[in-house]
Amino acid sequence: MVIFGTKGEERSSVRYGYLKLNYKGTKFNLNVYETIYQDSLKYYSIWFTDKTTNDETYGVGRYINFELNDDPEHIYSVDFNTAFNPYCAYSSTYSCAIPTKEDHIAVAIKAGEKKFHD
Repeated sequence: MVIFGTKGEERSSVRYGYLKLNYKGTKFNLNVYETIYQDSLKYYSIWFTDKTTNDETYGVGRYINFELNDDPEHIYSVDFNTAFNPYCAYSSTYSCAIPTKEDHIAVAIKAGEKKFHD
């Protein structure tokens, strides 16, 4: 799939899968993306926006590092306290992946890193 970076460039990305979440009766999916580095190491992450985006949190969105496990039931825990701003929140030198419309969570995620500056 093609996504865009904050400098407008197209990026190739792999949507590895998704997580099904239920928060107070609201159900939503959360995409997991796979990145393969030059040394062939695979890295998994979640990119998201929510109802705090651009007010309390960085306007582009936030990320969570994700680790696969060997659970045969495929049950995972997502700790939103670990949500962080991408590098582009701190310097325009960096370009960061922009979460897609599908990566929006229709609730306010109050946990995790907040907006660095306006």
